[in-house]
Amino acid sequence: MAILKRKTGKNKETFNLTETEKGRVTMPKIVMLSPKMLKVDESYQRKLDKRRAKEINDEFDPDLFGILVVSERDGNFFVVDGRHRLCAVADFLSEVPCALWQGLTYEEECVKFRKLNSNRKGLNASVIFHETVCEGDKNAVRVANILKVFGFSYNRDNQTTRNNVIGSPKRMLDIFISDGERALQRLLFINRRAWHGNKESLTATMLVGLNTFLTENKNINDEYVIKALEKIDPKLIKAQASYYVTADNISGISGGSSRYIHIANAIKSIYNKSGPKNARIV
Repeated sequence: MAILKRKTGKNKETFNLTETEKGRVTMPKIVMLSPKMLKVDESYQRKLDKRRAKEINDEFDPDLFGILVVSERDGNFFVVDGRHRLCAVADFLSEVPCALWQGLTYEEECVKFRKLNSNRKGLNASVIFHETVCEGDKNAVRVANILKVFGFSYNRDNQTTRNNVIGSPKRMLDIFISDGERALQRLLFINRRAWHGNKESLTATMLVGLNTFLTENKNINDEYVIKALEKIDPKLIKAQASYYVTADNISGISGGSSRYIHIANAIKSIYNKSGPKNARIV
């Protein structure tokens, strides 16, 4: 029996289809549609980069335009892939070539968007996390709900951070999977109580560093930790850690987790200075 093997993406996923399964594969129709008919579902798409759309418009080449990927859902035509190209030509083309998928669910659209964009420059881990939430991935949905319980949202476009917005939700998913739900809840509880949504406390470095500290000291009293941290600006903790990371780099002993370890060590030092003498960490 013939096997079709197809490798895609960084993870080199392999899809094996038997001859019978290949006979059931549905392909999209190639059609010409008016740009005026096409819509964008903002819930899973990236934000429009107007500069990028203008560049495509200014340097328009029909040979390089390609085909938009479109899904017909609930009587509407949604652009799954090609938003910037559509925006670039909407004012001067009456029709654009489209690969039209029919009968997809919203979740299936999200899956296609992620597959088509995951290897392109600009689709970072935050965007991919949001796509997995839209797709209904149980772990990603659970993490998003836990963040919400503690008053946090997450950045779905890039790694920049704002107050009450976690810039790297993928890191929270990693903690959820590796350390468990209680560990993530504990991390967010302490962070919220100590720093009240301060954006400097919500970077990946700070959150993973704090989680490293908590993982190494599972039996420590959380209230003592909160009282110690609430007196310190998270910027100062990051500055101290950065100093030691630089020292590591000079010494040639740095590793991928160096900055997280130094954040954890800085928090340990702060805790030992502020916490009860009988509860200090050796």
